[in-house]
Amino acid sequence: AEFQGNDAPHPANLNSQALDRIMAVRQTIDRDPGLMTTIAALAAEFAISPSKLKQDFAAAFGIGLGRY
Repeated sequence: AEFQGNDAPHPANLNSQALDRIMAVRQTIDRDPGLMTTIAALAAEFAISPSKLKQDFAAAFGIGLGRY
């Protein structure tokens, strides 16, 4: 994935549990960037709704999950 957002998360926007979860999502994506997955599948894997996943990812990294 070509990441053009901010590399550092913005922890003030998220509580520590949400930040830990969103960092784990990003690590999952980065581990195999060629893997085609869906936001719904990632959300299910991390026990979060797709809309909350997208919201938290954008809050943490300044880029939408779909663009990442």
